[in-house]
Order: sequence, then C-alpha cells, then structure tokens
Amino acid sequence: QKLNAMILGYKRKLDINSRVLVMALDSASPGRMSIAFYRQLAGSEFLQRVEHWHKTCVWIHKYKSYSWNVSRRTKVVEYEGAPSVYDIVDAVYGSGIDSKLRQKSIQRLLPCIIDGKNLPSDFLVKAIERATKRTVLDPSEWEKTLTIACALYNKANEKEGYSLALDEKRATRDYLYGRLLAIADNIEEWALSEAGENRPTNAARMMNRFSDRPFSTWRMLELSLVPYKMRLGGKVKAREKIIQEVMELFDPDDFTSDKPLSGEFLLGYHCQKRALFARTKEDKFGEESR
Repeated sequence: QKLNAMILGYKRKLDINSRVLVMALDSASPGRMSIAFYRQLAGSEFLQRVEHWHKTCVWIHKYKSYSWNVSRRTKVVEYEGAPSVYDIVDAVYGSGIDSKLRQKSIQRLLPCIIDGKNLPSDFLVKAIERATKRTVLDPSEWEKTLTIACALYNKANEKEGYSLALDEKRATRDYLYGRLLAIADNIEEWALSEAGENRPTNAARMMNRFSDRPFSTWRMLELSLVPYKMRLGGKVKAREKIIQEVMELFDPDDFTSDKPLSGEFLLGYHCQKRALFARTKEDKFGEESR
C-alpha cells in the first residue's frame, strides 16, 4: 500500500518530459570508481517498471516487527510483495555470501527491475534447490528462502497467473504434489505438538528427495503418517478428506510419474500450509473447523 501511494505521488509530481537516470557505482579499488549500471529513461516508464516488478515478483513473506517499548518484544508480520534484491541474493547463495559475489549478483538483478529482463535462470534454480533442503537451514532462514523462491518462480512464470492464496481448482501435477507434502507435514507437526515433541517431520526431512522422486517418496510418507493419524484419532478426518480431494484432481499418469518436480510444487506447498495453519490452531483447542 505504501509503495502504491509513493508511486502515485511521484506520478503526480513528474511532468510528461521528466527523465530518470538510474546508475550503480562500484568502488573497484581505493580512489577509483566504475559505473556498473547506467540507464536513462522516461520518468513514467521507470515508475511503470518498478511497479510491475513489485506486482509480479510477489509472494507472501514474513518478517519480525520490533516494538521499542520497555519489553522490546517482537512479533511476526506477514506482508505481500517483492523481496529485496539483498534478500534474493541471500536466498540464492546464503547469507554468508562473499561481498564481491553479492555485488555482482545485485548488478545482475537490476536489469530485471529497470529493463524488464528475465530473471537469471541460475538464480531460480539455486533458490528452489536451497528451499528443498529444509533440514540443512535454520527454520527462519528456510522459511524466508521458501517464500523468496516462490516469488521468483511466480515472476518467471507470471503468465500462469498464480494466486497467492490456495487455488483448490489448480490441477497441475507439481502444484498438487506440493499440496500433498504440506498436508503430510501438517498432520505430523500437529501430532508431534500434542505429544510435546520438537523434531523435524518426515516431510521436512524428505523434502529434497520428494522434489526429485515425488511418487515413490509420497508412498513412504503415507506409511509414515499411520501412527500420527492414530494418535490424532477422529480429529484428523478433515485432513484425510483434503488428501482425497487432492488425489482426485490428479491425472493418473501424472500421479504415478516419478519425474522431478518444478518449483511450482513449492507454491502448492506454501499455499496449502498457510490454509491449514488457522485450522490447526483451532484443532489444538479440540475444535474441528469443518
């Protein structure tokens, strides 16, 4: 909302002949400066491209909001938008990236925003790969990487018109498999929470394997869910119903195929996980929402 208001404000201030110069400078060595990026374009065109980037390289992210009162407490806030270029680079290479590689990576992203160029394909591949290695990353870093990978995939496939909310009618193989993984993850998380256990779920541990061999891995996950379903009893029926609904959307040949999944499965996973989150909170108090 603030971005839209700012862009609208600039549009009112710029006249039809206004020009905008975008330049990135690099201090290659002490006392020397080089121009790493230079563009000159109409003010209206510049604003349109910035606005388009933020509306298409978009997903729902979380960040910590700090309250500077006596308690100095933090709360997690969700926002819908594009990740910063710094966060994109962290999602691709990790936060311990070398400063020179960080600079070069940001320079590669600038034409995507200012010129409307396609995202570097290696950025998308690496971000998706890191997002599937869930147990290797710190939980907060993994979630950040996941939502940024979703934003990048959404941008690279903007013609698909992906919804940020769960699309229960989308019947593409990779999206549906992502939903199944999220439901399995949710059921086990719920059962572990009720038992006071704090450890990674089988879905979390097998996420990378699932992305490479979804059909065979799903069969393993289904079997591993049996004791957790028994532990939850009748409360898990709503989840089982969702699994059945998802299964019915599959083309049989697509479901039995073990070919690797694209980044679309992360979109299905994240959307389904968010949709189940509120229901899980209710179920913990012994209420079945549906």
